[in-house]
Amino acid sequence: MITLRPSRDFGSFRLDHFQSLQHFGPESCGGHPMQWGDMIMWNHETISPRAALPQTPHADTEILTYVTSGFLYHEDNLGNVGMLQAGNCQIMSAGTGVFIRRGNPDEAEPVEFVQIWLMPNHQAGEPFSFTNGFADDGEPGQFVTLASGFDNEGNSLPMRTNARLSRIVLTDSGTADYRFEAGNFGYVVPLAGAVQVGDVVANRNDGILINDVEVITIVGVGDAEALLIELSEA
Repeated sequence: MITLRPSRDFGSFRLDHFQSLQHFGPESCGGHPMQWGDMIMWNHETISPRAALPQTPHADTEILTYVTSGFLYHEDNLGNVGMLQAGNCQIMSAGTGVFIRRGNPDEAEPVEFVQIWLMPNHQAGEPFSFTNGFADDGEPGQFVTLASGFDNEGNSLPMRTNARLSRIVLTDSGTADYRFEAGNFGYVVPLAGAVQVGDVVANRNDGILINDVEVITIVGVGDAEALLIELSEA
């Protein structure tokens, strides 16, 4: 099964300084599933220049953040303070509990990022956070693993959930094959440009559900960048 989820059907949330396009989560709409396996939220979020979000508590959630443009300020009660920039991916394993504060320090440009929440494979773990930069990793047509709960792959970030998040950059008509482990399923989102999987073409911020498919071929429709998450029920 390869199914398009057009972005026009997604839920959204907007304030003067913040907006969120919600693929999965409590504001999703249009009759689509509220979650996909252990993935309970996928948001594309934007913070306006010189704006900040209030501090928020989290527990027993694996929080992945991938910055697509701009600079994202991050501060948490684990002692992490710093800036994430385009191509950076962060895992925040909330475990027994964390407090996070985020904002955009830039004077002129918004920051855009993807935030993904997943259920952990066990609860009440010790919180941890790691960040890596992946902007220069991989060649066009090569999947780069950003984070994985299956195993450690290159510079990938560890996480306590049955999932793997990968990024792919494609040239126009460039292709790449991705093989799912037996019984696993996935979700593909173009961050820039458009991609085709099977007969389905997805534009920026659309989603593609992948289920009961062993191997997919993803094709760039123009120059494109996309994220792919592989999930397992086990």
